Amino acid sequence: MDFRTVEYPYPVDGLPLPDRTLPGSTGGAWDGATSQPRGEVETQEVSEYYGEIDHFVGRVTDEDILIVHLSPITRAVLEAATNLKLIVCCRGGPGNINIDAATELGIAVVNTPGRNSLAVAEFAVGVLLAHSRNIVRGHEQMKQGVWEIGAYQYEQVGPQLRTRTAGIIGLGKVGTKLARILSLGFQARVIAYDPYVAASQMEAVGAAKVQQLDTLLRESDFVFLCARLTAETAGMIGARELALMKPSAYFVNTARGRIVDHQALTKALQEQKIAGATLDVFAAEPLARGDQLLQLDNVTLTPHIAGASRDVLQYCAGVAAEEVHRFLHGEPLLNCLNPQVLA
Repeated sequence: MDFRTVEYPYPVDGLPLPDRTLPGSTGGAWDGATSQPRGEVETQEVSEYYGEIDHFVGRVTDEDILIVHLSPITRAVLEAATNLKLIVCCRGGPGNINIDAATELGIAVVNTPGRNSLAVAEFAVGVLLAHSRNIVRGHEQMKQGVWEIGAYQYEQVGPQLRTRTAGIIGLGKVGTKLARILSLGFQARVIAYDPYVAASQMEAVGAAKVQQLDTLLRESDFVFLCARLTAETAGMIGARELALMKPSAYFVNTARGRIVDHQALTKALQEQKIAGATLDVFAAEPLARGDQLLQLDNVTLTPHIAGASRDVLQYCAGVAAEEVHRFLHGEPLLNCLNPQVLA
């Protein structure tokens, strides 16, 4: 086999927070890292990509197989790739690929589902503990030369996970692994809301199914948002939903920022309607420098890094290699998103 590779370097190690919310941001990890404006092509074809929108037009020509991560693969790219038969996308949600166009052109597309699900699940628990148990606060105080005795006060300390109720919204790849960690590792009572997952499937991973989102919000001491962003889930957590939570409850979002009403969550934290929140994702990324969340003590913020681990890259390489092997040997593909092209 002959290989040709293209690698985009990291533009910078870190991005300064912008002075204002960036327009057109989709809430993807790389939105602020690209210098190209988001326009009509993204709206109609691809999203959450990295690099120039037309960089690969005419560059993918006689290749049979394309393995891609975040680069934008539009209709124009595919129409110029006259020999292309298979695209392997090293992502769970390949929004950077025009799958409809690939299907029309008879090109199979496979993804790597659940690639970072364990990384995100571990991170969700870790960042919650770092926040609720004052790990972040203690670290910051010691860096400033203060040994904070006040961190022992009853009003200042957070609860343990054991025997508390953890509510998971969305029991997909991440939610499933999170349920196991919480129920088996921490002996928490786990409940889950997902209308598309059967009660028996939830019970198998240590979670009890609740029929209504309101029930989960009322009963949970910790609410973990693990749902995928869709037209159905966008904005599903707003002021009404947050008001249902216990004043002592914590909210964790490692899914997508646009599932939550940003202003409503900010207000709930400002007014201490809930005990705290840990947020790895935001409706617009990077978060604006003047955002009010940055002024609050009862929230811990991270820059969309929940899915980052070395194991994720190794897993993706293995899955990609397996799919290529199967394709070359005429074996069924494991994760084909448009199987009709194989008929």
